Amino acid sequence: MTRWLPTPAARIAALEILPVIVLVTLLALGISRFHDLKPALTAVPALAAAVSRRAWYPLAVGGAAVIVSYVLTAYDGQSLQDARATTRACAIAGVSALSSLSVIIRGRLEWALGQTRMVADTVQRVLARPIPGRIGPMRAAVHYTAAHEYAKTGGDLYEVLQTPYGVRAVIGDVQGKGLGAVETAAAVLGAFREAVHQEPALDRLARRLADPLDRMPGRDGELFVTAVLIGVHPDGIAEIVNCGHPSPLLLRDTESVRSLDPPVRVPPLGILPPDQVGRRYCRCRSGPATGYCSTPTA
Repeated sequence: MTRWLPTPAARIAALEILPVIVLVTLLALGISRFHDLKPALTAVPALAAAVSRRAWYPLAVGGAAVIVSYVLTAYDGQSLQDARATTRACAIAGVSALSSLSVIIRGRLEWALGQTRMVADTVQRVLARPIPGRIGPMRAAVHYTAAHEYAKTGGDLYEVLQTPYGVRAVIGDVQGKGLGAVETAAAVLGAFREAVHQEPALDRLARRLADPLDRMPGRDGELFVTAVLIGVHPDGIAEIVNCGHPSPLLLRDTESVRSLDPPVRVPPLGILPPDQVGRRYCRCRSGPATGYCSTPTA
């Protein structure tokens, strides 16, 4: 059975009819038995502004409300020159003008919000671009959830790339939050994407990632990044360099989860120059039950 689902344009059009329905209802009730509903006409233009994005719509509904107000005034046997009728018409006109202005302001704010979201999406594609399901001989999967409900990017970073030295990955967490953390994450990711194809040794690659932190303007000495680098050689040997990050986890189909702790704890990038970085090796088997390394972020 085919179900008809209204389009967004149809839903908006249905909502825009609501002020007209309210206006007709007030007119019918005012003519029939209720003679004290005329003040309620003042709220109809505000309702039109709430359900429409057209600036002229509250003005049109307000004009119709003024006409209905005078019709009800005449039906009640009052003079159209009555002070209350004039005051009521002026109130409806004022609410209509303010409602139209609110629609214009809301439209500009929605446009600015759309531009901000577009910039945020662009930043997300640069910092947290999608990882393909297969990179060389390895399979990869990424799930990223920001701490803030509406945030798309933050101080966390990750990347997986195929290089002449095998598949290499980095996962890190920047100290702090906000735009400063995003800027730092972008600098570290940029250094990784450039140096990962140039440095054959993973420990030297870690030193390259610390360089942009020292060159960042306004650095107060407290900026640091925890990071773990993983390189899988073509022979299946995985090399791990950990700089202050939670240890990766090794999962295999026939074994329990094992934490791959480094032999030597190294401070995060930016605290001390990583001149001596301890490396940890593990063998990742190939085939349907491929083992993989993962790591949590703070």
